[in-house]
Amino acid sequence: MAMIGTGYRYDRGKVTVALRNLSYNFNGRGDSSLDMRMTGFAAGVTFPF
Repeated sequence: MAMIGTGYRYDRGKVTVALRNLSYNFNGRGDSSLDMRMTGFAAGVTFPF
């Protein structure tokens, strides 16, 4: 799993943007195997109160 991102802090909150990657390698019996990768963006906003 890997994640990289950046954020910015304002007077009233924070904004965060990130790119994440999650990879799996399943090895089964015989010839069965599965390689899977999930990649996507994540965004968040935080408001303190």
